[in-house]
Amino acid sequence: MSDPFAIFLAKLVANTLFLLLTEALMLPFFAIFYNISLWAQLPALSLVLFLGSVGIAIAGTAISAISAQARMRELLLPLLLLPLLTPVLVVSATVTGSLLDRDPVVQWKGIAFLGVFDLVFLTALWIFGQYFLEE
Repeated sequence: MSDPFAIFLAKLVANTLFLLLTEALMLPFFAIFYNISLWAQLPALSLVLFLGSVGIAIAGTAISAISAQARMRELLLPLLLLPLLTPVLVVSATVTGSLLDRDPVVQWKGIAFLGVFDLVFLTALWIFGQYFLEE
């Protein structure tokens, strides 16, 4: 029998890579359409995109694994996922908005929040994953 956390981690990596690939493909179009220069803020923006993508992938993969065996999973998944994704989406949008402003500012508190969110949820799933992730 395989470790449930290893399967979860593989799905997490795949989801994160898919999100990062999509963001990498869309970022140049965003910069062109909105006439924004990204080169000066690219390192901080890449960090925000990475931490936000990991946070979205952790929450989405965990909730989909938890609700996979439920009877009404089509209803359960968005109801459980939206409250978990709201802080990540709000903080990611706020930090990205401040980076793309006319006077760009790196909001380190927001970046730290994303990192702590990712670390806490990944650690919780590693510790309690045997109860949540088994089929």
